[in-house]
Amino acid sequence: MTAGHPVRLTGLTVTYLTPDDEVPIDVHPRNFDHFEDQSLRAHPRLRRALVSVTRAGDPISLWLHWSDGTDLVELDRIVSAGGDPGDRFEGAVMVEAASFTCGSCMSGLRAMIVDGGLPHNTTERIRAHDYQQRCPVCGTHITMFIVEHIE
Repeated sequence: MTAGHPVRLTGLTVTYLTPDDEVPIDVHPRNFDHFEDQSLRAHPRLRRALVSVTRAGDPISLWLHWSDGTDLVELDRIVSAGGDPGDRFEGAVMVEAASFTCGSCMSGLRAMIVDGGLPHNTTERIRAHDYQQRCPVCGTHITMFIVEHIE
């Protein structure tokens, strides 16, 4: 197992983690949740990314999400082999896990949410993505940019 692979996304180098990669033992990423990492690392539309926004300090643990059908198993193979991923990252947005409460049914929910302030998330990329805009419990419309509901 490796500790990730550097990839270039919109002018920023991030550490891309395939399902087989472990977070480096000497790195303590902010926002990292071990249980979510274990349960979502092989998700068909999500991959982990460590993003350093400053030269000093630990990186931020974020996720990349694709809604365009990109074959992530193939992408993992290419990145692991040190190959050129081509434009396969163009369909991805950076997301972070967040907890919130549905304003209608008051259910506590956990989801992967897009933040326009995250690196790599251009306006065009956000607009082109697909979102889940209904509460999974009651079906009420949700205005956040949710790409996946998680447990």
